[in-house]
Amino acid sequence: MAQEPNVFLIDPPGQDLVPFLKAADLMISDCSSAAFQFLALDRPLILINNPQRFTTPECFDEQGIEWQWRDMATQVNNIQQLHSAIQAALDTPETNGSVRRCYRERLFGHYTDGNAVQRVAAHLRTLAAEITP
Repeated sequence: MAQEPNVFLIDPPGQDLVPFLKAADLMISDCSSAAFQFLALDRPLILINNPQRFTTPECFDEQGIEWQWRDMATQVNNIQQLHSAIQAALDTPETNGSVRRCYRERLFGHYTDGNAVQRVAAHLRTLAAEITP
């Protein structure tokens, strides 16, 4: 990936994704929960469908949200489709936008303003005040 200055493969897997999510114009993923974090930003997603998913039950649950909500993204079934999917997502980022916003609302409500920490801290102060004599 070093030869592609605008492409970042996040490694190690446990690294904080937030700075990368905030900087990204689009995300390419598979069935990672990181795609749902990115959904909060209402930016294009490309999801790669692993052709072996049907034969790997521990990785595929057709009832799982990561498989039920794939219409929030452009789906790629083979690597040959990836380049054109990236170009299309950059050219027309609004593709799948109404679906993304629907799911975003279902997951996050109106709490996508980046102030979750402040809300949690205020709530904790309120709770602490209620139990402090």
